[in-house]
Amino acid sequence: MTRNFKDESKNLPDWWSERANRHDIKLDELDRRTIAGIWIDPVYVNGWGNAGGTYEDFAYRLFASDTLQVKGTMTGGTSGSIAFTLYVPWRPLKDISIVGAVVVAGNFMPARLDIEASTGDVSVHF
Repeated sequence: MTRNFKDESKNLPDWWSERANRHDIKLDELDRRTIAGIWIDPVYVNGWGNAGGTYEDFAYRLFASDTLQVKGTMTGGTSGSIAFTLYVPWRPLKDISIVGAVVVAGNFMPARLDIEASTGDVSVHF
């Protein structure tokens, strides 16, 4: 009977993140394949958020089990501030920077997203 039980209190990203944190483990290949492809909506801080309107909402996912992929457009916040924090299973092994986009005062602008491996903090520079 317990084999059919599914915990509905957590979404999958929260469950994987808690599992990795609680047991201080790295995800194995099967774990990475399980969560690969699931788009994650970030929990924004410091005034950041989705641009809305005709812009696609910002999200991230693991792609091919070991590549972080992002999509969409963010707005708000100030240059250099932290926009959100990656869940533990999605954090890179080393600090990285990627090119993204933000909307500032109604104008689409390229931006650099810096990801700090140790904390998962994603700061936006434009």
